[in-house]
Amino acid sequence: MHFSEKMSLKSHHKKIYTVVFYFFSVTQQILGSITFSKVHVSIPENSPINTVVSEASDPDVPDVNFMIVGVQPEFTIDTTSGIIKTQQIFDFESGNPNAYLLLVKAWNATYQSTGNIDINISNVNEAPVCTQPDFVAGKANVTINENYPVFDVVYTIQATDQDVVHGDKLSYSIQSQVSTSSACQSVFTINRNTGVVYRSPGTVLDYDAGCQRFLLKMQVNDTGSLSCEGTVEIIINNLNDEVPVFTHFPSDTLNVSETTLSGTVLNTVVATDRDGDVVTFSLYNPTGQVVFGLDNRSGDIILLQPLSFDDPDKPKQYLLPILGYDNQFVHTSTYTVTVNVQNVNNPPSCDPDFSSASGVTTSIPENFPIFSSVYMILAKDPDPGDTVHFSVITAAPQNTTYYFALDTTDGIITRTSALLDFESSPVKYKITISAFEVGKANPKSCTGVLTIDVSNVNDEAPIFMNIPSAHLNIYENSLATVYQLTAVDRDIGDRVYYEFCSLFTGLKIDEDTGRISPQYPLDYEDLRTPHQQIIEVRAYDRNRIHSTTATLTVDLINVNDNSPQCTEDLIAVEYAETVSVGTLVVALDCMDLDMNLLTYNMILDSYSSNRFTLTQNEITVGPGNLNYDDTIFAGMQFKHTIIVKVTDDGIPSLTSTATLFVKVTRVNEVSPSAVTNSFFVSESSPPGTFVGAVVFQDQDWPFNNVKYTLVGGSNYAESKFFIESNTGKLRVFGNLDRETTSQFAITVQAVDLDNDIKPDPMNQKTSLAVVTVYVTNVNDEPPVCNPAHYEKVIYSTILTSFLQLSCSDNDSPDNQLDFTIVGETNYKPSISSYFSEFPVWCFSRYRRSNRF
Repeated sequence: MHFSEKMSLKSHHKKIYTVVFYFFSVTQQILGSITFSKVHVSIPENSPINTVVSEASDPDVPDVNFMIVGVQPEFTIDTTSGIIKTQQIFDFESGNPNAYLLLVKAWNATYQSTGNIDINISNVNEAPVCTQPDFVAGKANVTINENYPVFDVVYTIQATDQDVVHGDKLSYSIQSQVSTSSACQSVFTINRNTGVVYRSPGTVLDYDAGCQRFLLKMQVNDTGSLSCEGTVEIIINNLNDEVPVFTHFPSDTLNVSETTLSGTVLNTVVATDRDGDVVTFSLYNPTGQVVFGLDNRSGDIILLQPLSFDDPDKPKQYLLPILGYDNQFVHTSTYTVTVNVQNVNNPPSCDPDFSSASGVTTSIPENFPIFSSVYMILAKDPDPGDTVHFSVITAAPQNTTYYFALDTTDGIITRTSALLDFESSPVKYKITISAFEVGKANPKSCTGVLTIDVSNVNDEAPIFMNIPSAHLNIYENSLATVYQLTAVDRDIGDRVYYEFCSLFTGLKIDEDTGRISPQYPLDYEDLRTPHQQIIEVRAYDRNRIHSTTATLTVDLINVNDNSPQCTEDLIAVEYAETVSVGTLVVALDCMDLDMNLLTYNMILDSYSSNRFTLTQNEITVGPGNLNYDDTIFAGMQFKHTIIVKVTDDGIPSLTSTATLFVKVTRVNEVSPSAVTNSFFVSESSPPGTFVGAVVFQDQDWPFNNVKYTLVGGSNYAESKFFIESNTGKLRVFGNLDRETTSQFAITVQAVDLDNDIKPDPMNQKTSLAVVTVYVTNVNDEPPVCNPAHYEKVIYSTILTSFLQLSCSDNDSPDNQLDFTIVGETNYKPSISSYFSEFPVWCFSRYRRSNRF
């Protein structure tokens, strides 16, 4: 049987919770027995979770539930089917229990039984694990030198096997060994027991033979044929271990003709290095020979100096020891080349300058002595016993041989008796001459060019070509050229120079061009400057060997070059605005150095145009008056600017200007005048209330600049109002009561300020104005009745007015009062009479009221 009890709980958040209690009563029954599909179970390690271990059942009671008694997290049982499964992966080598005894209970509400099951974890052979990630991924690599010692460790495989504790052993092997060259086989060996890879004995590890990279695929096996594997790349470093090897010339000999030109590459030395190094070369030169050179990089053997088979002082054979170096000069080899000089029939040799493309040039003066030697051709034949003669091949101009002769035996050129004149004869002669072998069937020769320049001799005097007969004019102040002389000299190439024979005031002459011009602007009015000068000029040649003189007359011409000048061109004066018309403002003092007559012209702006008059050089006030008190004039800073243009009557006429600044000062001329005279203000206005602005106008600049003062008034106005002195604003000062005083007459005084150039209290202008202030009514008092209480005996038969109320209001006329009965009270003091009392409200039209 069972029962339940519910308990409701309420939290302070007003949520309701219900707790249900169940109570069971179990009746113990007789124990039965459980059977298992497997009682002794062996589970291999590493089996997956949920591996079925066994199945429990109770043949006596089919409808039961199953459970494992006690804490066994490694296993679970299905409560209905009784199937037992694993809940973890077991590791035989982990040190955890490998045997388990499970107590299983079967039960229901009326029945219970138990049974045991024995579970063993069995060992499984696990594959080795290669622990180097790069090795397993095929990315492992090591680098060794090509001379790496045999048996030295190159690489070590690292592997683990959990079964080792149970006697399992690992073995290591190389599955494949691939190299970049077929010549490099089985270079590496592995120790089967330790996994150490080393270089095999008896093998070649030569980078230069192609053994540059190896790819080893290796495997680790346990005794159960399980394995792991990986790959390692072995990279071989190239070492510099080879010597350069020369390629030999035939018989190690070079045969070179003695006519071979300097700079010729005779041959190229070639050497190779199996390390791939670039071979460089040098000459081993203990004797210091300078005939041959060697390009260190290309190996070119170069002839530096000419060879000669015929010269007894020069060798006919040379030994050239050549050294070859690899990189960093670690390895060196030597190769010796023999150079034999071959004999050739040499042509005559001419002087290098003479036989060059431009030839040789010599210069002689036009008066060079006849039959004198001009030049000697230098030539010889290097072959012993050969003789050289000379001949003219060409000559320019054609008549060159008329002036010069060649000796064919010794090669001397001399001047003939023909006349050499620089000014009339050719001045340049060009002769091509051959030096050739004598007595040969096919004679060899050398040729050259001789140029003879005839130089000029200074033997002529300069000649003036343009000396004028008329006078030369020069205008004052001008720097223009007065005249340019021209002189010639028949000596070709000679130059003519010019100079004055003495000093001349204000004049100069250009020694190169002959141009005569003023040194500075000449002033006709300067008494130190002559108006006419007779000048003597000289023309001379280079080195002043020859010269010629001539005379010129120069007149100075007067021009109108002086502008009118005033003693003052910037004048400032000051006048009061009240100055009278006709007053002299200024008299200009001007003159003209050129003694010209002067005229004056006055330039005025539109504002000043009628305020000044110019007569000759005098400026006076008029016809209009000066006026300081003007807004436009204030913008002109109270200053008239007058420009007077002064012009002379010269040709061309010249003009100058004088500027006159007339500053006008102010004078206090006008008294202030009132504009406003009445204002209205409410009787309820508090102190400080703005009543109105009293305005006085003052036509003196600065306009309307006055000071306000209350100087009197009716009804004690000074105690009721005050005025702001700088603005003229009239404000309430005391409490107003229209019923007491309805208007005020206030006397306001205005005094002008700053209307004189200098403050002058004695000259200040004062004005008075009476301002009327009307106080407007405000309904601020209730009506008053007199008397406030009436008693009247009347008869009941009365039909006419029986009472006249007497009421008044200070704020309102009597005819503006309204009366209303607002209540009534009846009394009966006796049977024979009645007494009535009723209140009456009296209202003004402004609704102020009183009750009586």
